[in-house]
Amino acid sequence: MGFATTSPEGVVVLGMHRSGTSLVTRLINLLGLEVCRHDDLLVGRARNPRGHWESKSLLVYNERLLSELGRKWFCPPLLGPQEVSRLVRAHGQAALATLQRAHPDRPWVWKDPRTCALLPFWAAVLGPRAAYVLVVRHPFEVSDSLDRRNGCKPPLSLALWERYTRQAMLGAAGRPMLVCTYDAVLADPAAWCAQLSEFLGELGLRTRPVDGLAVDAFVMDELRHTSQSWTDLYAGPQLSSEQVALARAASSFTMQLRYQPPQLPDETPRSTAIFEEIAAMNPPAHSLGALPARLATPRARRAANSEDSAQPLSIVVAGPAASTKAAIAVLGDALPDGSELLGGAVDRARDQAAALARGAKAASGRIVVLSSGELTSCDPWYAAFKQALAEPLVGGIGPVIRFQSYPQVSHFGRAF
Repeated sequence: MGFATTSPEGVVVLGMHRSGTSLVTRLINLLGLEVCRHDDLLVGRARNPRGHWESKSLLVYNERLLSELGRKWFCPPLLGPQEVSRLVRAHGQAALATLQRAHPDRPWVWKDPRTCALLPFWAAVLGPRAAYVLVVRHPFEVSDSLDRRNGCKPPLSLALWERYTRQAMLGAAGRPMLVCTYDAVLADPAAWCAQLSEFLGELGLRTRPVDGLAVDAFVMDELRHTSQSWTDLYAGPQLSSEQVALARAASSFTMQLRYQPPQLPDETPRSTAIFEEIAAMNPPAHSLGALPARLATPRARRAANSEDSAQPLSIVVAGPAASTKAAIAVLGDALPDGSELLGGAVDRARDQAAALARGAKAASGRIVVLSSGELTSCDPWYAAFKQALAEPLVGGIGPVIRFQSYPQVSHFGRAF
């Protein structure tokens, strides 16, 4: 199979489930790299107020490969050289064609956490067509998030974090790669975007200038349910010494044109045993519900979590810092699945019109609701309405109103 010899065609975002890969993918998209076709965009599978930004067809393709290997996302394989060679011979051309159909526009950005487990295959298929960004989240934060979403118990979720992270680091060896933590992205998203733009520029990929208003609300820390310190990592009943060593190695920022993984420990024996146990189950475990109770107690699925082809809802928020944070916190819990938040703090009412219009331009959803965290006089709001409604994707605007006599109560204005 021939490979391209020019600049990369796109960026593959890697990372364990619940590690911030959706957030990072959308930020890269805001820098000018294209996500998949809109009719292929995955929304609504699980609550994620920022959206998923995944290709349905590529997710299905990865699941088909895992099934062929007798595996699932919660029981990822370890691919050896012979297995990779067999997969590339059998599926390489079809895999590349599937990616190109999903991402007809270049440069593109693609993420699916399953790609970590299948990275030896995809790296061979893509060759120099792709650069990589690995997002690493604290293992206890991932474990907590997987418990809330899927009912995964710590032994399973920490084993998954270990295998996904380790395989991503080893699988990207020799390729262009930026490694960062979820915390670093949240701490200063504009600075992180600037670093990534510099890195991609060295590879010949042009990006748009960073727009702080377009990224601030999208990465609001209020949407983060738990926070752990990377300095508080010690081996114990839940975390093995191998997992601690891996976390310390993976949490070091780096960007390399030819990535050389640091010295990594072997996989924790109990992690290997868990995956071997799941793989050997008869009948095969097709869902988390089939796993032993010590590994998972799946949450009841809501009807809204079923796969939906509808486009995401984009909420654009602009207002004073304190009230904007409060509005985003409320919206984050109320948004439909697959939605996103954009915008940021704007202290002066007269600047809101420009901020809202810029947010609407950056938004991806077919329906855009523009919201402000402050009650302003009629004239500035009329100007904001008029300018924002000129955007073709805007469906309505409504202020968030907080009365001085009842500061604890938020009222969302009717859209019109």
